[in-house]
Amino acid sequence: MSGDWKSAFWKVWARVYWLVAAAILILHYWAFNAFGAWTVIQVWAAAFAAIGAAVLIHHRRAVRRAEESLQWPTAEARILKSEVREERSTSRLRDSSYDMEETVSYYPEVEYEYEAGGRTWRSSRILHVNVNYSLEGARSTVARYPAGARVQARYNFADPGYAVLEPGLSGKEAQYRTVRIVGIVFLALGAVAFIAIKAFFGHK
Repeated sequence: MSGDWKSAFWKVWARVYWLVAAAILILHYWAFNAFGAWTVIQVWAAAFAAIGAAVLIHHRRAVRRAEESLQWPTAEARILKSEVREERSTSRLRDSSYDMEETVSYYPEVEYEYEAGGRTWRSSRILHVNVNYSLEGARSTVARYPAGARVQARYNFADPGYAVLEPGLSGKEAQYRTVRIVGIVFLALGAVAFIAIKAFFGHK
């Protein structure tokens, strides 16, 4: 997925997110009236658990790919763009109806091209997972891949369009661990809530 594609996605999302939010609210209103509040909450709990399970499956696949990528063929890659991308989001404080809290996330956005399988490919994949970085971590990653530099990328021989700049797990365990923790939290919260609600109504 190229950086241009991701930028276009977020521009579109910035215009339509309120429509998605409105649709969710309308769906909630209908579901609450049709099935009751606790049924809707139980559905959300199941959805959280399913998301957590999906994240854990993705994590396992990413770890396996990271290990396998050490054996992938290499190709010389030319860095086309290298910059720190900053994303800001706001959310309402838990104990306030008016005060908003701003969260800033940083990502190293590195776009490169390489030749494999008889054609030229473009990629912006550094690792096999996408996670938030600290500002220092994002700057450090960008500094390793300045625009115009030529570096080694490893690509999947069976799928030449899939490449990474940093194969393997050594030194990058924290990034992969973050994905696993997110999956465990979602799965645990969803499963506990689902079972608790089911048990509560089962004994009524």
